[in-house]
Amino acid sequence: MSDSLFAIPPDVRFSCTQCGDCCRSWNVLLGPGEAERIEGLDWAGREDALADVAVTAPVAAGKLTGRRLARRPGGACVFLGADNGCLIHRHFGEQAKPLLCRMYPFAFVRTGGRVAVDCSFACRSIARGSGEPLEVRTPEWLRLLEESPAAEANAPRLDAKRALKPETLWELEHGVAELLNVPELPFFVRLRCAMQFAELSANGDPEAPMAGELRGALRSTLPRRMAARPAEGTMNATQRALFLQEVYAHLNPPPEGEGPRQMREREWVAAGEAFRDGRGNPRVDGQELKVSWSDIRRVSLEAVGAAGEAVLARWLTAAVVGQRFRFAADEELPFGEAVARLALRYPMALWGAKALAAERGTASVGVEDLQQAIRLIDRAAGRIPLGNLDNKQRAAVEFVLRETGAIEAAVLDVTHGRV
Repeated sequence: MSDSLFAIPPDVRFSCTQCGDCCRSWNVLLGPGEAERIEGLDWAGREDALADVAVTAPVAAGKLTGRRLARRPGGACVFLGADNGCLIHRHFGEQAKPLLCRMYPFAFVRTGGRVAVDCSFACRSIARGSGEPLEVRTPEWLRLLEESPAAEANAPRLDAKRALKPETLWELEHGVAELLNVPELPFFVRLRCAMQFAELSANGDPEAPMAGELRGALRSTLPRRMAARPAEGTMNATQRALFLQEVYAHLNPPPEGEGPRQMREREWVAAGEAFRDGRGNPRVDGQELKVSWSDIRRVSLEAVGAAGEAVLARWLTAAVVGQRFRFAADEELPFGEAVARLALRYPMALWGAKALAAERGTASVGVEDLQQAIRLIDRAAGRIPLGNLDNKQRAAVEFVLRETGAIEAAVLDVTHGRV
């Protein structure tokens, strides 16, 4: 992690390629005064088609209220030009765009006196690791923070009952990030080390005087211990149902756009139940695939190799450093649960990459399949609501993830073509 004001995810790069993906995929929420300013732009003689259309729309997303940029019937932002450029930017300059557009693919969370830089791997430049190093963007980020200071995160929690000092949270996150990047270990072993570190760090009082030294010892000894301990297990019916529900939700982001929201959500839930039960062909990115479940199971992961493991390490490390792993759509997660849900993204990405490889007719996963699966998962990760689970359901899900070996079993089942 950076020693400056900004905590910057390591090895992440970005340069806008003007692909237009973000202008087709995101609801751009408008801050105070932005809706009025956008609605007041004079398009006469510039883009006459925009002079007589609604350019903002009400927000209908969970607890959020306000307005957003309007979308065309196909889902694209109303201001997206034919060349994938922003029409506001073209005619009125960059500063006229909404703040979220100017910030993307970054977001900022202030905690413990530092500003964590969140990077969206839904952006294809970031997912591919192409472009400039992020450090060159710090002057731009400072200007954005002057305009809109980073949100202050709530006091972090270790679990449902115990709070954490921000300094302790940074140390715990540093340990997880460090273990995800032990170069001599296969990525699955690194992930197991990170999960074990998070679980053992939750024992006792993490703020006790000796706790930091014990965590340091854990970071140095876990790689050797976990490398010597073979992974084993296969998912039972409960674990499998939970895993498939999570895969569906993250590879098929919750619906946005025009039309009755409740109808869209009912259709999404119904499709998710069919996916969980193996009815019909699987779905990815809202579309039913041409290939079957058995076609996906036959795809090999052997060709992923070191390049694929580097992509996975960069992605999950960025989620930790940037704090993305701590947030669901409607709440901030305690550290232990957040790490478990972060780890679950690994087998989900493997399954998604296999599905994409099968759809394009290849027998083994390539790095580009893995990158595309990561883009879909990262697009959905912050939008999956957990608040609609009652306390009993939530406790059951957390127990399955953290106490039953479900994540290791999911990785093994995906790897060996059992799911």
